[in-house]
Amino acid sequence: MRRSRHAAIAALAVVVSTLVSPAPASADTGLGLECAAPTHGTGVMVVGDSVAHGSAGDWTWRYRLWRHLQDVGADVDLVGPRDDLLERFPGDDDQTYADPAFDRDHASYWGTARALLTPSLGTLVAACRPDVVVETLGVNDLAWLGIAPADLVRLAAHGVEEARAARPDVDVVLGQVPQSWLPGAAEYNDLLAGLEDELSTEASRVVVARAPETFAIDVDTYDFAHPSASGEVKIAASVADALAELGVGAPFPRPLPDVPNGPARVATLQAVPGDASAELSWERPDGSTAERVWVRDLTDGTDWAPVTEVAGTQAVLGGLVNGHVHEVRLQSRKGTAVAPRYSEPVQVVPTAPAPPPSPQPQEPEPDGPSAPPSDAPTPVAPSPTAPPATASPRPTPEARPVVPAVPRGVRLVAGDRRLDVGWDAVRGAGAYDVTWRESGRASTTRTARTTRVGTRLTGLVAGRRYDVAVRAVAGGRAGAAAVVSDRASGPTAGAPRRPRAVTRSSRSVRLSWSPGSRATRYEVWRTYRGATRLVARTTRTHVVVSTPRAGRATFRVRAWHQDLAGRWSSRVRAPRAR
Repeated sequence: MRRSRHAAIAALAVVVSTLVSPAPASADTGLGLECAAPTHGTGVMVVGDSVAHGSAGDWTWRYRLWRHLQDVGADVDLVGPRDDLLERFPGDDDQTYADPAFDRDHASYWGTARALLTPSLGTLVAACRPDVVVETLGVNDLAWLGIAPADLVRLAAHGVEEARAARPDVDVVLGQVPQSWLPGAAEYNDLLAGLEDELSTEASRVVVARAPETFAIDVDTYDFAHPSASGEVKIAASVADALAELGVGAPFPRPLPDVPNGPARVATLQAVPGDASAELSWERPDGSTAERVWVRDLTDGTDWAPVTEVAGTQAVLGGLVNGHVHEVRLQSRKGTAVAPRYSEPVQVVPTAPAPPPSPQPQEPEPDGPSAPPSDAPTPVAPSPTAPPATASPRPTPEARPVVPAVPRGVRLVAGDRRLDVGWDAVRGAGAYDVTWRESGRASTTRTARTTRVGTRLTGLVAGRRYDVAVRAVAGGRAGAAAVVSDRASGPTAGAPRRPRAVTRSSRSVRLSWSPGSRATRYEVWRTYRGATRLVARTTRTHVVVSTPRAGRATFRVRAWHQDLAGRWSSRVRAPRAR
């Protein structure tokens, strides 16, 4: 006899819990049971991991969501047993939000996984009594526990049942995983979308918060998983859209606002002059992991140039010119997210140490009683042969290395997976350093040196944006950089041909198509009840996707050449299941 689906889900939860040995409720999860019920409006409880919890200096996507709900006039009370961030180490309570002036209550904690959630979702709902649960777990299950996407979706469904056991009329938002680079993320997101219609009831609705269409590592994150400011906005927008489907607030406005990444505040810098150097010390802003040191010589009129990057809070800056007025400033970063803001510049004038005083000649002691009295003038013997006194020669100043000027007229011409870079010649420059990287991804940085006034950057990804910096080099010393950006181009992928949809069940459809010319990957989009959503990404020419109702949804496939969007297939509809 086949077990019921509910029994299978419960058994899976027991097996997973046994394998990973979750901590008891009294462990350092920080999720106690003291939680106030909503006092006004709609009570919303965010249950998540570090992505929702946040760390020192973050705004958090919870803040972005709350600000949006306030802007659209939604009466929402965020609830949960915590109101903090993680500071530096697990277990530290911290309130160093970029802006703490918002409803900070939540039920999220670093390291939480759906398979290890303690207390359970049912216990949290019973304690906090939310009207809506926003559950955004799954990253740690996929990345660290290695749970299969299908099993993780079953655990999500089990969590919904636990919440309903505590409150039968609770609505649930299930968040897809925006970190598409995680193993199993795409399959998990596809399967999770099917829970909307499968689990929704008239009393308790389930809505899936779709992952952002674009969410780039090292741009929308500051490390492997945690969101930067731009990533926070994208996650908040997806959750806001899902809440709007439940009648809470309104969809997040598009286009999304541009927000600066990196620490929200700047360092406080001090500088003490030395011999051709300066001793720097600073107080770093909340959340900063390193500071980039910039310097310019006001006396020589040089441009700002980065000279070093420091993970601590002190540095000795050498290579300065004694007697010149220099300005120093700091640029903070959190992981790969570099802030566009700088500390207030500090002026410093390096000074050579004063020479030691010359020893004074001493007169010999008087010898015997024949010495003249102390008040008698000392006779001076004439010295007709002594040479006339002359002035000491002035020291010759040391030659200072010439700092080449910033290249002018830097231009980019996009080609097929390449960028052609050109610039005007700089007087005195014997070579040029060209540095390029994918925008926002420091790990992709490469540098080449050339003696010409142009070069070709090849092996790029079509459709991807690159930052290119050009520096002139003279006497082994590189000057400040001129930076430009552009996207590499490429061929337009042809439309996928002869799309076909076959109904596998009332909730799934198998799509297949003939490849489009020059296509390297495909996106599958579903239209249902007037809403069009991305439901799959694949490099193959077939995929199985979930569907709310077979025969009611239509599908289109879009071809891509690397990161360059191509043409669409014709629409196709799967027949109803018999």
